[in-house]
Parts: sequence; structure tokens; C-alpha cells
Amino acid sequence: MMEDVNLGERSGVEALMHQWRLYSSSFQNLCLQLRHIQRTTDRFVSVTATLNVTVSESTFENVFPHLKDKFLRSKLLGQHLQVPYSVCFEWDAASWRLSRVETTTNFTTPLLLVLGNLLDVSSVLTRALITRDGAVGINDM
Repeated sequence: MMEDVNLGERSGVEALMHQWRLYSSSFQNLCLQLRHIQRTTDRFVSVTATLNVTVSESTFENVFPHLKDKFLRSKLLGQHLQVPYSVCFEWDAASWRLSRVETTTNFTTPLLLVLGNLLDVSSVLTRALITRDGAVGINDM
């Protein structure tokens, strides 16, 4: 992996490690379940997976600190979310080291299954500390 590996809005091995630490401390029962892997070219590999997480008090502290609604918090606490997850890996042509990791997550779908309506999902995700590419602890809205 290149030291300055591109992670979308972030870069570097330390930023990647920081995100992995944040995920493991923000969610319980963190598990990435591989669905499909495809080599699209010599330099690109795409992966689809399901990110399995359980909502905990740490999730509220680190990802949804704005969520004060006790009813929504009680509906979410302890819920197992199956988050659609995809990642594209790109290797540098000269060094054949990993140069880019592009991730996409979709928290909307599993939250809709738990909460039952888009208004509540919007309340949870608006001002959430999670970016469109799934980085936690960051608000990109």
C-alpha cells in the first residue's frame, strides 16, 4: 500500500487505520461479509459486501451525537444493521502498490428497515458524523 493511498476525501495509511479504529469503537459486532469480488482490469478490483454492525451507546456518541430523541434511540439501540458496502481498489501501475481505496456505504436502507419511515431515517442521518463514503467521526453535509 502506498503511504499516501487515496481514500476519497482523506489520504494516507494512518487515515485508513484511524477509520478502522473508529469503526471498531463505534459499533458492536463489526463484521464485513464478502458478497462478490471482481477484477475489472489489471489495476482495478471491485468488491461488494455487507457491513454488519450493532448499534451501541458508542454509536450514539461517535456517529449520532446529535440524536437526542429517546424514542429513536431506544428503537436503534441494540439493532443489528446490514449495511450495503462496496469498495474499489486501484493499484499503481509503476509500483503495483495499492494507490486508491474508494468506499461506498448505504446506511439509509438498513435504518429504514428498523425505523419504518424516511422522516425518522432523516432525523438520524442529518448531522450524523458519517460521510457519503462511510467515514465515521466526520460530517460532510
